[in-house]
Amino acid sequence: MNAIRCVICLMVFGVQANTIKERANILYQNNLFDEAKIIIHNFLSDHPSDLEALELAGDIAIAQKNWDEAIIFFEKLVRLNPNNADFQYKYGGALGMKALSVSRWDSLSYLGNMRKAFEKSIQLDSHHLGAYWALISYHCEVPGILGGNKKKAYKLAQVLMQMSTFDGLLAHAFLAQHEGKDKLADKLYQEAIFSNHSKKHEEQMWLIYNQITYKNKLPFDAFLKFTKKYRPEAVAKKLT
Repeated sequence: MNAIRCVICLMVFGVQANTIKERANILYQNNLFDEAKIIIHNFLSDHPSDLEALELAGDIAIAQKNWDEAIIFFEKLVRLNPNNADFQYKYGGALGMKALSVSRWDSLSYLGNMRKAFEKSIQLDSHHLGAYWALISYHCEVPGILGGNKKKAYKLAQVLMQMSTFDGLLAHAFLAQHEGKDKLADKLYQEAIFSNHSKKHEEQMWLIYNQITYKNKLPFDAFLKFTKKYRPEAVAKKLT
């Protein structure tokens, strides 16, 4: 009889826990970040190792541009589950955003772990498009003395091409623009539009090209949202 009671209690607890996380997630999806944060942080105070809750807390921190807090949550996630490609990717993203928010000198302490997290993400999931994009950007933007490598960026773009012609062409357009080869970048982008076989998304793809790939203006969180929305469903990974 006691065993039956224990099973029932565990079932009830599981339902209640899921309900709390679902409520917090709904608030998060509706951009009610402060309310979602209160609920999920209270939940984590009693369940500090719940992976779903930790990920949601990290996502909320990213949405609020609280990079230090995001790093704490995603770092704990990769400790608890080091073989999850998305956790590694989000941890690298949080480190990257922190690096962008501080001085060049202070950013050095984040760059190495950021690169390793993205590389680990690809090791775990060889089709993780977001991690490829992040590493391509890293190797373009970071000086060689600190680990950047243009040759590696081009190799990654070639691998990306094999998985998604659209992303591969955009990556090569990004690399061409980064080297001041604007005509080549324009040509590659037009090829990307053709490869996608969808005229209705042409306007959105121009937005990607001009604000993300071509001019590299959008912050990391906006980059994730746009890339998830417009990449081919067959190869796209959930990035947020």
